[in-house]
Amino acid sequence: MMIFAKNISQIFEKDGILAMFAIALFLICTIVFIFLVVYAAISEALSRTIRDIFNSIEVIEIHSIRKYFVNVERIANFNEEATDQVAVWRKRIKKIYDIKLIKLFKIFDDSLRDPKSLKLSKKNLNKFKTIKKYFKELENDAFELFNQLYSFMQEEHLYRNRIVSLKGTFDLLKDDCYALITQQTEIRLLIVDKTLRTVQILFDKFFTAIFCAEYEAAFDEAKNIDNRILFIVGCLDRTPNLFFQVKNVIPDKMNNVINHFLEIQSDFKNNVAQNKINELQGYVFTKSQVILQNLSNLKYISAKKDIEEVLENIDNVRTSIEFGDRLYNVLNTNVTYIENQLMFLETIQINIEKKFLAAFPPSKIISDEVKHMEKAKQDWKKIETEAYKVTNSFRKTTSTFSKEQLIEFKSRILKVIANLIAISKTFDKLNKHLTKKTTSIDKLVDDLTYCQSLITQCEVKIKNNANRVPELQNFLIKTGQLSESAKKISTTDLVLAMQETLKAEDVKDKIKALNSEVENLITDINDAIFLDYISQELIVYLERYSAQSIEIQNAVANLENLYHNRELNQLIGFWIDVMSKINYKQVR
Repeated sequence: MMIFAKNISQIFEKDGILAMFAIALFLICTIVFIFLVVYAAISEALSRTIRDIFNSIEVIEIHSIRKYFVNVERIANFNEEATDQVAVWRKRIKKIYDIKLIKLFKIFDDSLRDPKSLKLSKKNLNKFKTIKKYFKELENDAFELFNQLYSFMQEEHLYRNRIVSLKGTFDLLKDDCYALITQQTEIRLLIVDKTLRTVQILFDKFFTAIFCAEYEAAFDEAKNIDNRILFIVGCLDRTPNLFFQVKNVIPDKMNNVINHFLEIQSDFKNNVAQNKINELQGYVFTKSQVILQNLSNLKYISAKKDIEEVLENIDNVRTSIEFGDRLYNVLNTNVTYIENQLMFLETIQINIEKKFLAAFPPSKIISDEVKHMEKAKQDWKKIETEAYKVTNSFRKTTSTFSKEQLIEFKSRILKVIANLIAISKTFDKLNKHLTKKTTSIDKLVDDLTYCQSLITQCEVKIKNNANRVPELQNFLIKTGQLSESAKKISTTDLVLAMQETLKAEDVKDKIKALNSEVENLITDINDAIFLDYISQELIVYLERYSAQSIEIQNAVANLENLYHNRELNQLIGFWIDVMSKINYKQVR
């Protein structure tokens, strides 16, 4: 202790005080140095952050999206497909420059003007970093938008390149045009030169408009160039074929018509056919001259329409000569058709009558269906008699028919055909009604049969499980009642429905109600069987743990008594109560 006290006293001697002062000065310098280092780091980070913000502002302004967008709008005005996209770009520009940028400028300006914000602190540094982050996001949005606008302008450049490509194609087409003139001397050289010169002028106008940034005019000229190029291609592609048709196809078809007329007529006594051919020859000659004139002036579309019209008229005249007024052949064909239809309808009438008797057994009550069927039979007999009169009369006529006879037979045959069509519709209507009615009754029978099968299943299930589940004996009376109800519907209601004394819908409702009762019975039977099964399972489950506790053994005995007394609902409640009181830790 004395030594320790001596050392302490030495500290306050002259040399000890100097040592303490040196240590204190060292510590102060160290703290100041650390503070200056931290201060310098914050100052550097803050300066760098502010400098990055100014760089982002400069980048956003350098992009000059607003000025670039003006050219985009000019081009888009002539491109309907780009209208919607331009509207989206306009909204994005407004959002970037008029909303976000102004808002960030205000926040940044307020921060620079506030002396407190420029103090070197971690809080101010984080504040400017947040502003820098927002400016960086805005810069990315502006750059992305600029790329989209640039891509759109690239499409305009591609469009211009397409026109340049068309110019090369046009130069090749000019050679083909002059080659066509050499092959088809009828084409006027002056018209071809004028057309080619017009296209050349359009190309010059387009490039001038592009150079002057007159996009509207350039767009119009581009459309004109497309149309003219398509026109020239059409001329080169179709004109040779059109010349071939007017020089070869039309004369050949005309000669075929005349030769055919000579084959079917021993002489030209048929003045009507002769006049038609003379008129056709004059028409074809005149039209051919018009077509050649149009082709020489490169009006190939008009020439094509005229050629189609001439060919159609030639075919019409040929048809008129070949199938003129051959009424006898037509009548003969129709008589054969009538004979076939009579046999066909006779078979149908017999089948419908059989089906009708099956659906409507003979009864003292005459229903509407019976009346309709009787009327249809009477109409059929009248039509059948008249039809056989006409066909037999036509077949028995051996001499040549006069014009008056043919006209008379034509009128009678048309009337018979109309009557056959009418009676066919009547038979069809009756058949549909019978089919619908038969189908409806069959459906009721099927539904009732299904319901009876379910009742039988219930009886079998009760018989098989009655010894094990005594409660099932209670359902025997119900099954007997349901069976009697089904039997009554089968023997009485269905018969009345077939005779239309009782509506089919009423029978359907009865079967539906019976089916509902059967389904409820099935549910009750299944519930009784399941209740017995689950009661046994609960007893077996609890017996597993009977060796663990005397209380569980007593509970099992009580459950077995309840089961033997068929107090199954009380058994389940008692089991739940026992299980809730079991100490599972003890059991385990």
